[in-house]
Amino acid sequence: MNDKIFISYSHHDAAIANALCTAIEGTGVAVWIAPREIEPSSEWAEQIIDGINAARIMLVVFSSWSNRSPQVRREVERAVNRDIPVIPFRIENVLPVKSLEYFLSTQHWFDAFDGALDSHIPRLCRLVQALSERTTAKQSDSPFAASMSTNLGATTDFTTTFGMPPPVPATTTYREEDLAFVSHELARHIGPIARYLVQRASITASSPSAMIDALAVEFEKQKERSAFTAACRQRLGL
Repeated sequence: MNDKIFISYSHHDAAIANALCTAIEGTGVAVWIAPREIEPSSEWAEQIIDGINAARIMLVVFSSWSNRSPQVRREVERAVNRDIPVIPFRIENVLPVKSLEYFLSTQHWFDAFDGALDSHIPRLCRLVQALSERTTAKQSDSPFAASMSTNLGATTDFTTTFGMPPPVPATTTYREEDLAFVSHELARHIGPIARYLVQRASITASSPSAMIDALAVEFEKQKERSAFTAACRQRLGL
């Protein structure tokens, strides 16, 4: 069962990673972090893969060190390819190198480089709690919605964290094939992170039209944005 938060970090940031681990576990959320979870005499790479596969969320301690770390890049790539939401906890004001930029979106950054680090940890813990509180009750028929089903309460600073207003109750039930189409169209331009953006927008947007508009901002060129919008609106019968 996927029920843990996987913390990815450079060994140079181990102290911060361990502090985040302690804080998150203090809220009752389970954490997977190396080398603590690595079993003696076991294959390190296999244990890392198992840890990611068992994760509900990946938290990346993002710094100049992790930005250049091949290990962190591989871990993030694995998480994105498995549709695991990634939270980059940015402790330095640096931009991701191209190999990481492909998988990370600036809309998901959690900036923690202004002021004391301790001042950001409570907000991070609230976000992690909100994202990890998935009900065991009957889920939506859509795997897109189910994979992002959360309890995002008023304590979550959603606007600051994600750059968008808090979610509203869904008014539309999307077909799996329609969301897959939207995800495919978006992925042609921004890569695998598209599926996560569609998952989120299908829950937070108040209507199909609003969902498409929210995703269209990912395009820099007006021509590409218009083509994406037209194709998706036609697919959804708008």
